[in-house]
Amino acid sequence: MLVRPHALRFVALALAVSLGGCAADADEADVDAQEDALTTAQLAGAYQHWHPDTAKGEISQLLLRPDKTFHMLLEGEYGCDVYAGYSCPASWSDGRTGDTHVEGTWKATSKGLVLQPTGEGRPSAPIAMTLTTTGTKAKVEGTIVPNRRIFGTLDVVGLFAKPHTVKESDLDGEWTVTTRADKEGFHPRLDGTNLYVGTEYVHMLTFRGAAKSYVEDRVEPGKKSRRKKDDGRYFVAGAPDGAGGHGLVVLDRGHMFDHVRITRFDGAKVTFEVDPGESSRTLSAEKK
Repeated sequence: MLVRPHALRFVALALAVSLGGCAADADEADVDAQEDALTTAQLAGAYQHWHPDTAKGEISQLLLRPDKTFHMLLEGEYGCDVYAGYSCPASWSDGRTGDTHVEGTWKATSKGLVLQPTGEGRPSAPIAMTLTTTGTKAKVEGTIVPNRRIFGTLDVVGLFAKPHTVKESDLDGEWTVTTRADKEGFHPRLDGTNLYVGTEYVHMLTFRGAAKSYVEDRVEPGKKSRRKKDDGRYFVAGAPDGAGGHGLVVLDRGHMFDHVRITRFDGAKVTFEVDPGESSRTLSAEKK
């Protein structure tokens, strides 16, 4: 397993799956639609907590994307590659890692939050879950049918509806990293790992605003990246306390996410804080 107050605000949402009547009058439907939009805006965001003693069923990451899809990473093996939306990663050397990735769609209503795993395999039941936030912490509790408890106390990394001055489209284009390499010739990458550039390579960041995808690469001076596959998608979120600022970039690699904080942006130059709050490093770039 990878080891990674302003006024208090309480948002408590209880999930329920109802098999009741399907009919509703127009006024009730309109109220539900408004409440759905409100709770969706409150919850859409990135949540995580890394620590070395993860218990079975504990959630390490939960990403509730603005497009109403989700990804969840939890300790233990559940429905591995059998049920839709469930997969269990493996390494080359020692088989499965003991984690489960869950993918699918999510929906918030006045009655709660529904996670619906989707994909290839046998049909999966919805996941019953509650989520309660207090300041920058979120407590999640749920059950994978029939009775497998999942849970976690997560940090609220960022919420997409919270204020931020930088939009995804503002980052669109190619950026040349200007940060000086360390004495061994390395730059920090957006995901916190290292990239060797030395004196013979240029570190490039490409954000494709329309697709909300990104590529990070090193190239020889004067040449363009030959990378055809994106590293993943990106979204800009606001601080959970609503303090504003430029925002932070959530780097969505599908199976997990990373994030960097935007500490400077003027349209032509940008500076990211990599691994914010941990072994923080800076990565600056200029637009080509």
